Amino acid sequence: MGLMLVPIGAIIVTEHWLMPKLGMTRYWSGYRKNNTNFAAVITWLSSLALALFLKQSGTLHLFFLLTPVWIFATLTYLLLAGMVGARESYPEAESAEQAEQLRKQQEREFLASRAKSANKTERTSFSMAVRIARLASYASLLACGGLAIAVYVTGDLASFHQWLILPTLSYFVSATYWIINKEKQAEM
Repeated sequence: MGLMLVPIGAIIVTEHWLMPKLGMTRYWSGYRKNNTNFAAVITWLSSLALALFLKQSGTLHLFFLLTPVWIFATLTYLLLAGMVGARESYPEAESAEQAEQLRKQQEREFLASRAKSANKTERTSFSMAVRIARLASYASLLACGGLAIAVYVTGDLASFHQWLILPTLSYFVSATYWIINKEKQAEM
């Protein structure tokens, strides 16, 4: 099943990242108003045929088929797409690409401004909650240690099993919160 998806991944990577670098138009099939991207379908089927041939002939083991099938799919898609329209220029493609770049730039600026304002307001409440979580995690570890000592002294293992869940859960929740937020504060 995974091997059937390898050519699809290669086609997506080729369409989105490789074709623009090679001066080809991505989304060319949509600009041509095609219902089906036959270059992609033919690439997918021929890549599956290659994988089946390599596996059945004993040339490569199943575990090693990913790389040659990926490379074959990439090259085949570039060749077929170039032959049927990806090398052509589409005016709507250029305007759509510029609009997308502008949208991405505005999104980055918006997120950066929101992050700066959020950092200022969150630091004080963030800091106090993180301190409380840190103390709770230390207290939970001490409680676990205290229960272990109580079992050693009294020999009451059943009580230990019954009560150990509370400080353990408290520790995992508070320590996780503490560490996650400590890392977030370090990024700020």
